[in-house]
Amino acid sequence: MKARRALFYLAGSALYVLAFGAFYRKYVPLIPGFQAAFLPVGLLVAGLTAWKPALGGAAFLGAFPLVNNWPYFFGVQQDTPHAPTSLVLALFLFLGLFLRGALGAAASGRGPEREGEIPGSAVDFPLRFAAAVVAVSAVVAYWKWTHFYPLRADGIYELTANVNGVTTGGARMSTIFSALSYLAGFALFAFFVALFQERKARRKAAVVLAGSLLAAAFFGLVQAAFDPSLGNTGFWVALKQINATFKDPNAFGGAVSGLVPFFAGAAIASAGPPRRLCLAAVALAILVFPFIGVRSAVLGLGAAALAGLFFAVLDRRGARREDEAGGGDGGTTGRRRKRRPVLAAAGLIGLLAAAAAFGVLSDSRLHERMKSALGGGAAGGGVVGLSPERYFLWREAVRMMGGYPLTGVGVGSYIVELPNYYERDKTSYPAGFEGWRRIDSAENYFLQAGAEMGLPGLAAVLGVFWAVGWEAARGLRRRTGLGRDRFFLYGAAAGLVSLGVNMLFHSYLASFETQFVFWILAAFVAAVAGGGDGVRGPGRKEGRPFGARAARLGLALALILYAGWS
Repeated sequence: MKARRALFYLAGSALYVLAFGAFYRKYVPLIPGFQAAFLPVGLLVAGLTAWKPALGGAAFLGAFPLVNNWPYFFGVQQDTPHAPTSLVLALFLFLGLFLRGALGAAASGRGPEREGEIPGSAVDFPLRFAAAVVAVSAVVAYWKWTHFYPLRADGIYELTANVNGVTTGGARMSTIFSALSYLAGFALFAFFVALFQERKARRKAAVVLAGSLLAAAFFGLVQAAFDPSLGNTGFWVALKQINATFKDPNAFGGAVSGLVPFFAGAAIASAGPPRRLCLAAVALAILVFPFIGVRSAVLGLGAAALAGLFFAVLDRRGARREDEAGGGDGGTTGRRRKRRPVLAAAGLIGLLAAAAAFGVLSDSRLHERMKSALGGGAAGGGVVGLSPERYFLWREAVRMMGGYPLTGVGVGSYIVELPNYYERDKTSYPAGFEGWRRIDSAENYFLQAGAEMGLPGLAAVLGVFWAVGWEAARGLRRRTGLGRDRFFLYGAAAGLVSLGVNMLFHSYLASFETQFVFWILAAFVAAVAGGGDGVRGPGRKEGRPFGARAARLGLALALILYAGWS
């Protein structure tokens, strides 16, 4: 039985390697200069993960925010079909995990050793269910774009998929990347929530991620001050928006609005150089924020500030109760020490609010866009005038959901079907907008999930978000026993609130770096709330922390299906 299990694991690892190789060859730009820069980073992440997953995780955290604009330096533009670089880096991380398991199985003949139990998370079941819905929808959508080969077609042809002339090959690629956006995020959560069970690992991860954000923000300031086209695309340069080291300004703005609250909390939880690094990352991110020009990030930071205010009040009440329970034994000095983190939290909350105000009021691209949006609504355009693109994108998403309530149009198919819906519904558009034809995502994470996966998919996604919120609430209930780690919880939860608000106005399914930030923060929340206290439980061994077998096998299956068919 043990030998059979080892053989099964070796076969699965071999299939992953073959599928990843096919995916890499088909979707990653094979430009020599780009490969010379990126491939060593990917192999380093895979090698470190195979040797010691904690090191591989740290390497991934340090690299994934910084590599996303590298293809632009080698002539690859945003509209050139290619795999997002942070996705490929995540696949290298999973490659290292598979290699580690395969080597262990080959050496022992029994398969990977079972490690100590990780405390259960409320996110586990909703995540597995959502992964299953995504996988099924993606397989069916991909099969649809092959014209149901081999049942209805005798080969896989480049047929026309919509009125704009997009072919089924492009539609299949959209399905691949959208499915992997969900599945890779889920898998990263499973990896990091286990890794973050140790307090030391959480603190190291925060330091590495802060250094990465600091470098990204510094590059963004260089773009803003000297050359907006440096590592950027012509489309965004024309709009006067900077992307720093991210795929585009929307991804950068979303990530900043989630990471700034997190590092505000991490600064309070830390001391010495780590605290200074976190504060430096916050400061530079705030300085570069107005030049990103993303309006939803303003709302996200505002929501994070309100969440932080709520956490500060909650924490102060807890400190007061401790004083009362202690009968004053701690004296005035003890009470002052307890108040210091709360006062620091209040200061950083003010900083978040100031960042949002600075971005809106300063003479920047963000100020121009906010003024234009408000002016459009006030000029008689009403709701449509505030954001015409979202009005029509949301409207068509709702119509897709209404037309296919049980199945949706298929993962990755919204943007392909959108021109067809525009053509069908053009006679019902408001006056002045009859020719509206913007092709984009649904600009709302939840509407896109419903449009592509129907009501079951929307319920699955909402279930995952509800479970993450439940974990945050569980941590808040037991905050007094968390020590200073509670500020990691507050910061990560405020960051998730910010990203949740952002996701009401952007889908971010194509912005892998922002998706990954969300799931990494969710892993912080679940690990702290679940009792990760820096002590390995009985029988827990250092090694493979990637315990979600269903997520691992689901990702491998998706890669095999997608990469090998055409």
